[in-house]
Amino acid sequence: MLLLYILVIAVLNLSLGFALAVHLSRRCPQTVVRSPVLAQPPRSFRALEAPPAPATDDEHAGPEPVVAAGAAVEAAEPDGAAESPAPAPGADAAADATAAPAPAPVVAASQVELSLSDMKDRVDECLRRPDRCGPLALGMIDVDQLGQLNECHGRAVADQVLARLGQIVRAECRGESLVARFSAQRFCLLFSGSDLRQATNAVERIRQTIGLTCLERADGEIRATVSGAVTEAAAEDTAESLYARAETTLREAKRYGRNRTFIHEGKYPTPVVPPNLALEENRLPL
Repeated sequence: MLLLYILVIAVLNLSLGFALAVHLSRRCPQTVVRSPVLAQPPRSFRALEAPPAPATDDEHAGPEPVVAAGAAVEAAEPDGAAESPAPAPGADAAADATAAPAPAPVVAASQVELSLSDMKDRVDECLRRPDRCGPLALGMIDVDQLGQLNECHGRAVADQVLARLGQIVRAECRGESLVARFSAQRFCLLFSGSDLRQATNAVERIRQTIGLTCLERADGEIRATVSGAVTEAAAEDTAESLYARAETTLREAKRYGRNRTFIHEGKYPTPVVPPNLALEENRLPL
């Protein structure tokens, strides 16, 4: 009888403990932590007239990208000449040569770099005449950790590196976009006639090409990386709002660890999963 009494007491204690645990778990549910949407306040397009100061690189690194980029896009071959499309034959040929460009994507020779004022004029023109320019996307590329490059190698070497990177950016555009330099380390790319996915792949190609480029000097090698941003123009956009959105997107790419591309599709910047472009390492003299 004593053994049976002890067994009954033990079962009752276990039952009371289980009931208490269930009661406490219902009163204290687990808290689900959601990641906040990160966005930066836009800045005015007045940076076109006065180039902004070099962007600062945060040491904070964020989560891995979760948004996939589109399929790789076949690059358009640049035309042999950097002239405007040939005018139509006939008496109107002279007028056509001085009129607005024909209904075709606005492109430039790969080695041409526009001034800031010229780039602003092109953006304004494309926003006013979407029937002529078609889809419009704006890309930005910014060299990572320029201050560290200056400290390690000196300003003269850093200037040589920036000049080389500028050549790579213009060459890799392949006539797909217009290029302007916003500051020593930042480039702006205008994609006329290209949608967001095409522009994103072009920026990614430039970013990956630079990341695989080794700049050779007599005393060693230098490697650099860049961060990219892409946004597509909407019907209600102005040049100022388009630029501000691209700059906000570029800041997010910097804040999430640099050497990556972010896109802005209208709500907030999101990371791009790098497409496999099968690029090879390139070695260039500095």
